[in-house]
Amino acid sequence: MIGIVLVSKDWYYLGENGELPVRPALDKGFLLKLCEDKNCLASENTLKTLPPSLFKKAKYVGIWNDTEPDTYDINLGINTFDIVKPDTFYIVQSDKYLNGGKKFDQVCLKKNYKLLVKDTYLRIYEKRQYINIYR
Repeated sequence: MIGIVLVSKDWYYLGENGELPVRPALDKGFLLKLCEDKNCLASENTLKTLPPSLFKKAKYVGIWNDTEPDTYDINLGINTFDIVKPDTFYIVQSDKYLNGGKKFDQVCLKKNYKLLVKDTYLRIYEKRQYINIYR
């Protein structure tokens, strides 16, 4: 499963007054292409902020159903990352600062994921594979 999140330049995903980071020009098109014909998982709050065109492109966009956790391709919500951990993370980063609010947990990200690609507005991380050498 792929997890995707939009963060500000200072890594906040939500500002103090509930505002979202400013979306880079590439983000909406990228998000639509990524979610095209896919089953997408989101929290109730995230559903309210998604572009209407996403609901037309994706096969399904909805709230997590714990009876079918493996049926989702894309995880769109911060709150759902704890429930269903993505194998790959796409971090879309704005070039604007929010200067406060709810910050994305970079420590957890870097501990559990390895950076594969870093571009101006996009970072791609892959879940680390730990091997038990003491078997």
